[in-house]
Amino acid sequence: MSVRLRLRRMGRKKKPFYRVVAADQRSPRDGRFIEIIGYYDPLQEPRKLELKKDRVLYWLDQGAQPSTTVKSLLRQEGVWYRLDLQKKGLDPEKIEEEMKKWELLQIEKQKRKQLAKAEKAKKKAAKKAAEKEDVTTAAPSPKAKEAVESKETTVSEEPESTIETAEVASAESQPEESAETPDDSAVTAPEEKADDTEKKSEISDTAEKQPEKSDEKDGKSEEVDTKESAEMEQSENEAVKEEESADETAEKAEAETENADSADDTAEEAVDADKKDEK
Repeated sequence: MSVRLRLRRMGRKKKPFYRVVAADQRSPRDGRFIEIIGYYDPLQEPRKLELKKDRVLYWLDQGAQPSTTVKSLLRQEGVWYRLDLQKKGLDPEKIEEEMKKWELLQIEKQKRKQLAKAEKAKKKAAKKAAEKEDVTTAAPSPKAKEAVESKETTVSEEPESTIETAEVASAESQPEESAETPDDSAVTAPEEKADDTEKKSEISDTAEKQPEKSDEKDGKSEEVDTKESAEMEQSENEAVKEEESADETAEKAEAETENADSADDTAEEAVDADKKDEK
């Protein structure tokens, strides 16, 4: 009977744990076994592995063959290394010294792995922070948009306020000048008012003419579009008529060729009949 060291699945669906067993090679995975020599739970953090090392060494000395997963677990626990040292014929004291050195090396490896994991986590966190900053810079917040709009409105209102202040200042300065020069102001004031009224009337006329011009342009553009569409329809109709005339001419030519062929056939028949009569 060949004995094999392998895992026997236990637990429930999607939450398994395993028993390390010595079983007959011919028995199924979850079937009968000879002895339980360990316990393995990969879902725990860190994963849990317990082995009866003396019994594992016993079965290995008896010639039992481990499966690939069990062999990797034995290497992680140092059992396989101890077996190699025993096969070399070393003393138990030397074997213990070598095993202590191996344990120190394993501790250093675990520390390196932890440091590497911490560095990876830091890099991922830095990348996520940079991506968030890029997103925030690319898409400004609604508060920033409101601030920009408020600034634009204040900038657009400032010129109007400056114009009003300038007009008020000019209006205040005009009475002073009129007080200093009463004769000139009495003469110039009606003229300036007339000029202002004329300018206002011109502005209103231009404002009234602009929509009329725009309406005229729209009417012209519509007329041009209607003319172009009419021309396109005419050209399409002419093309259709030309195609129809070409088809008619082709049909006539075919009919003429058919008539000519029929005339040739009748002529040949007449010649054949004359030859027969001569004979």
